[in-house]
Amino acid sequence: MKKNILDIFSETNHKISQLRLIRNGETSSTYFGYFNNKKSIFKILKKNTDENLENNFYSQKISNQIVKENLFPKIIYSDHKNSLYVYEYFEGKELQTLNKELIIMIGSKLKKLHSLDLNKNLNSFESQIYLYIHKINKNKNNKILKEGIKLYTKLKNNKFDNVVSHNDLNNSNILFNNYEVRFIDYDYLSINDRFCDLARICSSYKFSKKDIEVFLESYGLVSNKNNLDILQRWQLMNLYTDVIWFYFLKESEFNIYNQNEMIVRARKLIKQQKQ
Repeated sequence: MKKNILDIFSETNHKISQLRLIRNGETSSTYFGYFNNKKSIFKILKKNTDENLENNFYSQKISNQIVKENLFPKIIYSDHKNSLYVYEYFEGKELQTLNKELIIMIGSKLKKLHSLDLNKNLNSFESQIYLYIHKINKNKNNKILKEGIKLYTKLKNNKFDNVVSHNDLNNSNILFNNYEVRFIDYDYLSINDRFCDLARICSSYKFSKKDIEVFLESYGLVSNKNNLDILQRWQLMNLYTDVIWFYFLKESEFNIYNQNEMIVRARKLIKQQKQ
């Protein structure tokens, strides 16, 4: 993949140096390097990716709006033909815990993402998850899988409050630089219930009850019993989604992770969440 990037740029006047792989995902590979002597991030999408994994984040309309709201670093080079994109390096870092000020910041930032009007340009989370389930054959009668489908149906029947959802906002995809924040890796962007992202963040940072109250209020939601119940159900649903995802990967050609280990870990977390 690194060679592909260098080959692509060999036909341009841009100077590329010090490329090193920082993440190899199901849909793309991400590199750190220098683009015309400036620190940059290079992302090249995998052309042999299962069509079920694709989204159109890098379409101009979607990426431009997200960059405009300072939700993602500025894209400085796009090659749609070769599915190669370069964006500015954000001098940020992952955090494991957040103070009150950062919780408020991340809540208001998420509200900006969820307020974007991109519905007509994105796939729905519902269509994606059912495609994953449809592809699972060997484990289709798995108890955990059935529980996840049942919970998702219940959530759907209660009507979703659909927004532009990142769907993978764990603490490794949220970068901080003092009091600036950026969300990265929009590979699973879709239309989904707002509580999917809210729940991911609460679980990832292990928010206390007080933290959750501050977070919801900074986002613009009242911390009442109804919202807390929905949040809790989505925390559980996100774990089931992870299991569905790992089973899908296990039966596909993607061998990036140890899927068995991931499934065991997710199932353990589901058991804890249900207690």
